[in-house]
Amino acid sequence: MGRRIEEALIPARFLTTLGHFLAVLILAGSKATVVNAGLAGGQPSADDIAAANSEVNGALIFALFCFLLDFAGLGFGFSAFMPKVNALQILVHFAGGVLTSRLVVEEWDYRVFWYIVAMCNVPAAIAELLVMALIFGLKVYSY
Repeated sequence: MGRRIEEALIPARFLTTLGHFLAVLILAGSKATVVNAGLAGGQPSADDIAAANSEVNGALIFALFCFLLDFAGLGFGFSAFMPKVNALQILVHFAGGVLTSRLVVEEWDYRVFWYIVAMCNVPAAIAELLVMALIFGLKVYSY
């Protein structure tokens, strides 16, 4: 018989999460490019550049915190064997990886990254927090 879909979910989740994480790290390394793209159309002042860098740094820190929750849920097994959570994680991290990569390569405005974080990192982190609440707070699942 062929492999069941559940057997492929955990590796797919790991790979898509890792791919999205690497895209965010690449964005952190090429932050100046997207900041310049967002400030194009004139001579931005030093204050404008500093504010844009601060905004990107805030989004990066928030995204990395969300990744910490995602990798904790996968690594410690909180949500690793929940197919619906895995499917959500795969979907949002695939989209996040593609969109973040396009943000860097096509030099989109840096403000777009907040939307990517909101659509791709936040739902995954909320799912992990809910699973942890069900395990540790409400004791719905045993760990």
